[in-house]
Amino acid sequence: MRRNLHGRGGWDPRLDWVLWEVEILAWHETGGDGAE
Repeated sequence: MRRNLHGRGGWDPRLDWVLWEVEILAWHETGGDGAE
């Protein structure tokens, strides 16, 4: 599910971690179901 956005011009790796954290939180919200 994670998108590989590294290597794109001006992309901040820290933003990738923020998005990853959001996805983890969303996954917990659904109890792990429908986390696609």
